[in-house]
Amino acid sequence: MNAMRSAIAMCLGLGLAGCSLLSDTRGEQSIWGLAAATPTAGTTPVVWQLVIDEPAAAAALAGNRIALTPGDGSWGVMRGARWDDSAPRLVQTLLLRAFEDSKRIVGVGRGGASVRGDYLLLTELRGFHVERGGADTAKVSIGAKLVHFKSNQVLAAQVFDASAAIDASGIAAVVAAFQSATNQTLPQIVDWTLDAGEAAQRAAATESGG
Repeated sequence: MNAMRSAIAMCLGLGLAGCSLLSDTRGEQSIWGLAAATPTAGTTPVVWQLVIDEPAAAAALAGNRIALTPGDGSWGVMRGARWDDSAPRLVQTLLLRAFEDSKRIVGVGRGGASVRGDYLLLTELRGFHVERGGADTAKVSIGAKLVHFKSNQVLAAQVFDASAAIDASGIAAVVAAFQSATNQTLPQIVDWTLDAGEAAQRAAATESGG
């Protein structure tokens, strides 16, 4: 009986027709994390240092509940499950690990840490949610800006988008779709950031006659 009540509560939290995503009967304290994305084959190391700020996010995406939207401007959350950190902090951690695992940069850390950066990576979570439609999907959209620390000049900006179909029932399938979407976006952000930083370094060397 308790399992049935839990499943009903989770269906109400999702508001999904037929409860298609949630036959899982885990309790309210089901906590989920995401694994670090596998780095790409880029091998050129950099000698400068990078600070990664915690991503900005709208209120609907800033908590530790798994957000969802039917695409009409309204927002809800999945009952019965939450992330192991707030979504911005979770993405910041995954970005940090992605840079470290790339083996291309040694000096990388969070904003407020002891790393003294040459560049600052500012990001915004534009999407980190389940989107309903013809097929339910996990959407990840991250806007990124690379900023020169001393001059506060934005050197490059780009938006990275990915989506992954939720192709089975249960919260585990939802999390797997988020994993797939972050596996697409984060390595791209790492390569883009390091390449943009290297381009800025070369431009500065040319201007100084070096």
